[in-house]
Amino acid sequence: MGFVTVVLTGVSTLLYAVRHRRYRAWRRAETLHEQVAQLERAKSRFFADLSHEFRTPLTLILGPLRQALGKQGDEIPGPLRERLGAGGPPGPPDGTARGSAVRPRPV
Repeated sequence: MGFVTVVLTGVSTLLYAVRHRRYRAWRRAETLHEQVAQLERAKSRFFADLSHEFRTPLTLILGPLRQALGKQGDEIPGPLRERLGAGGPPGPPDGTARGSAVRPRPV
């Protein structure tokens, strides 16, 4: 009877060790899963906040510009033109046309 008890105790210990390792691996996987989910939530919140920070000022800028430029063929009113700094034609400040080679400005 002693030999059978020793064998059964050994098998029971091995089964317990295997089940405990599985449990620890499962808990580790659950912890990693929760950490990944938490990082995903933080990333989503970050990008939502970032896009909001860009959208709000752009909306405040685009509204009056659309209103001012919405009338096709009309000139921009003088005070608005001065506020926008749109006194001259659009283009690079060095006087070259878009897509052209850089040339010195005539004096």
